[in-house]
Amino acid sequence: MTAVELVHNAAVSFATGKLTANSLAFSSGIVAQIERIYRGIYLLATLKRDEMLRDGHREKLNRVTKAVRHTQESIAEDASE
Repeated sequence: MTAVELVHNAAVSFATGKLTANSLAFSSGIVAQIERIYRGIYLLATLKRDEMLRDGHREKLNRVTKAVRHTQESIAEDASE
């Protein structure tokens, strides 16, 4: 399994409730790295959102947000089958 497949499968499992942080046996170093990556992605997404709003791209941001929510729902549905 590639790293990308591992991350994808873990994300889908977390999203569907089939996997919880307590059920994993990750070292504290791996958990810390995952938290740093999450914080970085959250920061970048927040900065981009703020930039889009500042530059008057609210409608585009709304379309992107709607598409992301649709994708999340599709992943959750696929994973629950």
